[in-house]
Amino acid sequence: MTKEEKKKFTVALLALQGIPPGKQFDEIQLGAFCAVVDDLGLEAALLGIRRCLVECKFQPAPAELREKAGGVSPSERAVLEWQVVQRAIGRIGSYETVVFKNPITHAAVQMIGGWVYLCGTSPDQLGFARLHFLQAHEIAHNAGTTAQLLRPMIGLHGNTTPTFIESTLTQPRSIEAVETKRIEGKK
Repeated sequence: MTKEEKKKFTVALLALQGIPPGKQFDEIQLGAFCAVVDDLGLEAALLGIRRCLVECKFQPAPAELREKAGGVSPSERAVLEWQVVQRAIGRIGSYETVVFKNPITHAAVQMIGGWVYLCGTSPDQLGFARLHFLQAHEIAHNAGTTAQLLRPMIGLHGNTTPTFIESTLTQPRSIEAVETKRIEGKK
């Protein structure tokens, strides 16, 4: 979420917690709530708050808010992101330079050998690649990423203009179609 979206989320969260406008919210609690829904986006986070207002008898824990917002667990997200990677392999291939917009997915691909290596994996070895990706995704999710892991993955053509690969979960428990966006001027 952007800074402005986090402000809107905070106002709604204060209402959920019964804290009047102008009063302070514990920064640690606020950080916990923001962290668990940050990757879902403002719309899903606000949906979670609305559902908590209607369905919860007690003030929700951060995990309950994420559940109500339609968030998926890290392991479920890794499986969904593997599907995004597989589609990108089929659509783009090893010749193009790519950047996955989800930094955890991008880092996981880098950690298991990189884009060209993954695209060159034989079909009979793809199951092992999937397993390694799921493990790397979990590591990147838990430990974070580094600037080196987030560099564009240069394809075989050596073109440094990347193809950006979207992979966002905007609806609860559903994934948008992979949307490949090319930078303007590149056809």
